[in-house]
Amino acid sequence: MARRRHGERYRSADQLRRILQRTVGRGTRERVSLVHAFEPFVRTSVEKANFSLSQDMGVLQQEQLNNHCDNLLDDEAVDNIVTNLVYGDNDSASEVDKLVTQSLEPGGLDRCDIDRLFRYGVWSRSRAAVQRAIGDPHIGPKIRKLARSMGPDTSLGELLDEYRRLYPREHLSWERAHKALVPPLAQVATFAADTSEMDRRTAADSEEL
Repeated sequence: MARRRHGERYRSADQLRRILQRTVGRGTRERVSLVHAFEPFVRTSVEKANFSLSQDMGVLQQEQLNNHCDNLLDDEAVDNIVTNLVYGDNDSASEVDKLVTQSLEPGGLDRCDIDRLFRYGVWSRSRAAVQRAIGDPHIGPKIRKLARSMGPDTSLGELLDEYRRLYPREHLSWERAHKALVPPLAQVATFAADTSEMDRRTAADSEEL
């Protein structure tokens, strides 16, 4: 049993509980402040992702249809994505909060570049959020890169066949390929495969499965 040192003042359980509550309160406020401090950086990342993905899709539109493609998400949509990434919703913690939690775990920063952890973490999550908002598959940029390399006269069917040859494990479908090539708000048909051919090939794919 530990002996009481001369002059040492013991605290009651209630006093210790209040001290703990104040400590937790300060920690919670500091954590909220830390998460809030990410908002400008998250906004910059989301705006950058919106611009880069819109331009990536826009290049194909210009090559195929001579049609300019503006940013696919307006300011309100960007605001919503930023808010969700920084503050989350009632059902789950935000992506930024998860990054903070990861960094605070024991050993979370061991052998880790904290600048890379947060910069890459925020950027990758911002880009993924924009892709979800515009309906772009996560492999969309890779699909568009191949489409550009194959040239403007390539049909959707030819693109699909070549992609499946190069990346057979990804099982690219007509639907995902089409989403990657056509901006969701544009009423156009990039790599205009006629609907009957698409239906026929989709049915054949289903039979193979």
